[in-house]
Amino acid sequence: RLPPHECLVPVLHHYHSDQPRLRDHIADPAWAAASADRTLFLVMPLYARGSLRSFIAERRRATPEPPFGLGWVWFGNVLLRMLRAVNHLISHDLVHGDIKDDQWFLEDAGQIFLGDFGTAWKLTDADDVQLRLQSRDELVDRRAGVGHYKAPEVRGRTLANGHPLLRDVYAKAEGFCVGIVMYEILGVLADGD
Repeated sequence: RLPPHECLVPVLHHYHSDQPRLRDHIADPAWAAASADRTLFLVMPLYARGSLRSFIAERRRATPEPPFGLGWVWFGNVLLRMLRAVNHLISHDLVHGDIKDDQWFLEDAGQIFLGDFGTAWKLTDADDVQLRLQSRDELVDRRAGVGHYKAPEVRGRTLANGHPLLRDVYAKAEGFCVGIVMYEILGVLADGD
């Protein structure tokens, strides 16, 4: 039900299906036991240029020094599109939950789009009332980023100060993810750091 946006990959179709065999491909037994048989499938357009991760890796092989044969204006436009996509989600009370370099897709014109909304969740309850942070431990249970993409705000390292709106906390957390992606594509973080 999210209104379309020029910086988001459109979801053409979605459906749920029982896929009990997916557990067979999860290496960690704890995760496999916790996974559900019911799986969400999202049908999105194909982006021939692939993900931002694969595009930058290709550019680094061709031209190892930043800006990797790309103009600095291109990086500014990428950052602007990333922030506009995150702002659109947050303004509609949604968290993407998994922003990283392989969730951004490129079209032939070089524009990027945020996709893969399988971990997205609402910042409001069933009555559209804004959710508030009740405890520090609650942040650990909610998903927004993985690994080094996870902001300090959602690692449980900050105190719930006056029960802030989750929207405010996750707007910062999603922005943090965008910052990490920019560091990666500019070559500041080495692969795997």
